[in-house]
Amino acid sequence: MRILKLFVLFCFAFQYSDAQVFRTGDVNLDAALRDFNIHSKTDFSLFKKKISVDFGLSEGRIDHLLLSYKMEPADLLLVLETSRHCSKPVEKVIECYEGNKGHGWGQIAKDLGIKPGSPEFHAMKKDLKYKCKADKYYHGNGTNQGHSKGKGKGKGKKM
Repeated sequence: MRILKLFVLFCFAFQYSDAQVFRTGDVNLDAALRDFNIHSKTDFSLFKKKISVDFGLSEGRIDHLLLSYKMEPADLLLVLETSRHCSKPVEKVIECYEGNKGHGWGQIAKDLGIKPGSPEFHAMKKDLKYKCKADKYYHGNGTNQGHSKGKGKGKGKKM
């Protein structure tokens, strides 16, 4: 019985770890996408709002894509960003994604006309890495700091 429990636990762990492998060809981007999934699931409504604004999709369409194709939030981000950079419809990218999951995102991008090493490929990776940094993506990059009329650091003190 104990061996059976360990086997079942191992199967669940293997299945979970397989769902989190993105195969982009960039170890740092893969890790960032895993973090993006965690943050997106923590505040799912904020994730949908950001994706809706960034890509011009309704939240209902986002739900439809995630549920219909059983995608993780980071997979949807990859699909949408790839669609944007290769100027192909989202459905075409999803079709390629569904048929080539095992080959990785580099191959999917290549099949859609984005050559590895090309300026488009690097721009797509740069955009993905930025959006995967949850603090910057969800809360801005901090450029608005320092413009308040706060009273800190000696401001407003009478001498």
